[in-house]
Amino acid sequence: MTDRAFMTSNHVLLGLIKLLKRDGKDTTVHKKAISQGDIEKLYSCGVFNVDSPDTLQNKVFWDVMLNFGRRGQEGLPELKSSSYHKLTDDKGMKYYTMAYNERDKTHHGVDGKENIKETRMYERPNDLNCPVHSLDLYLSKLSPKCSAFFQQTLVNPRPDCWYAAQPIGKNKLASWMSRISKSADLSKIYTNHCIKATVATVLSRQGVDLLKIMSVTGHRNVTSLESYINEPTDNERRTLSSALQAGTIPLNVTTLTSNSRNSVCSSSDAGRDIEVRMSKEQMSNSALNIMNNASITGGTFTFNIVQKEENH
Repeated sequence: MTDRAFMTSNHVLLGLIKLLKRDGKDTTVHKKAISQGDIEKLYSCGVFNVDSPDTLQNKVFWDVMLNFGRRGQEGLPELKSSSYHKLTDDKGMKYYTMAYNERDKTHHGVDGKENIKETRMYERPNDLNCPVHSLDLYLSKLSPKCSAFFQQTLVNPRPDCWYAAQPIGKNKLASWMSRISKSADLSKIYTNHCIKATVATVLSRQGVDLLKIMSVTGHRNVTSLESYINEPTDNERRTLSSALQAGTIPLNVTTLTSNSRNSVCSSSDAGRDIEVRMSKEQMSNSALNIMNNASITGGTFTFNIVQKEENH
């Protein structure tokens, strides 16, 4: 596409793209990494418990997608119960790795320049969330009559078998992270591909070299990887917004909510002087209660609280 023969066509295409963007028709949405707060909620709300078939399967799905940098629904229906091998490294640490090299969107197995992708999912000894322990348990509960890695849950699970001899369908596999998002009541509905974005983002923020991140995610060039990792976190976005507002918006408090109808707050035209009138009962509780749930940044404030006798 970079040959001279395609130059005119490329210019026309770029021109059309610019026109579409100018007309507001560029609705491309890059997959966002799962926020840190939502990740913490996943582990605390029960959707990853290992004591029931559905939640154990949720956790194994998450662990496999995260640790092996899997893309969306790609290759999930083809996974078998024998797709992952458990091995031990030279330090005696146990880990799971793929038993074979998968062909995917960017790795077709025909390019001699491709590197063999050997991603490992290591154990976390003495950790209840250990992914190796979860996968051990999951594999021990699968139906021996079905080779699929993701099997339907039995209506009446048995102690030795929690899953049926029937694979989970493609549509259900494709929407798995969306269902987890709803069950966990996360801040947004994430997709399977968001987990891959999370892999790249988390490793980048941990200071991992981009080439090493690519060995996990399977990206073949840095440019495509950077589209995942250049987004600020939610916390960074909050900090940016707060800093911008503090530097541009004048303080102008117009109301303070209160459970009492006798509480009044008003501001002067200058937006700096605040007058507060409260009833005798409110004064007895504590005048400082007016600051509950307040968030004020910058400036010098003087409060003159005057107790006025009520008219009878």
